[in-house]
Amino acid sequence: MTLFNIHYATLYAQDFLPDAKVMQNKKVKTVTQFDCDSTGNNCFILNRKYYDKLGQLYLSEDYAQGQVYLTTTYSYFQKDKIDTVFQTVQDQEKRPVVIYVYDAAGNKVEQLQYSLNTEPVLRTVYSYNNAQQVQTEIVKQGQKAISEKKFFYDTSGNVSKTIEKYYPDGLPETILFFYDRLNRCSKIKYSDREEEYFYDNEANLVKINFLEYGTNSREVSLLNYSDQLLISSKTFQHNDVLFYFKYTYEFY
Repeated sequence: MTLFNIHYATLYAQDFLPDAKVMQNKKVKTVTQFDCDSTGNNCFILNRKYYDKLGQLYLSEDYAQGQVYLTTTYSYFQKDKIDTVFQTVQDQEKRPVVIYVYDAAGNKVEQLQYSLNTEPVLRTVYSYNNAQQVQTEIVKQGQKAISEKKFFYDTSGNVSKTIEKYYPDGLPETILFFYDRLNRCSKIKYSDREEEYFYDNEANLVKINFLEYGTNSREVSLLNYSDQLLISSKTFQHNDVLFYFKYTYEFY
């Protein structure tokens, strides 16, 4: 299970799901996300992403009131290896916001996150074990480490546990990952909540249950797919509030 899959299987990063399906399809030119009312009507555009013929995301546009207010572009130094993420806010100058550094084996070893200044605000450093799996992820602000995450793996190469600590006095949080007999993520347990994942017969993730311990807070997400196994809609229900998102596609 790659680092991308870790994000792919978290409730708070469901926007990775359409991206994952598009990257597998490699014939998608654009995917557009709409926010709709609870019946799936009265929709307005939120985002449009553009992919090349290799399935690589190269442009993303965020919309407000039907107009683009944020443009994000991606450059690659080789296939599937992003080296720089640029952003442009309305008519402002294009600027780099994230730069990735790789070693000779193609492993991401450093991530530099920028704000309006020329100096990076955050610097994330990655180390790897002998199996080329991420072992530690340390986030630094200047020369000072502000968090450290350690990764642990099962015999199938899946992330089974992470332990993250925030400095100087944060308590470490342990996150546990569980998998079904087909090696798909079935549950993630945090210190204060858990998420459960359900799949259809074609291995598509179709439902996510979220439970926050000690409260009545429950969230459920349902995902529907088109005949090309691309996500066509996603509903997200938090207690009594229902959010409905639609996705449309253009193809090469």
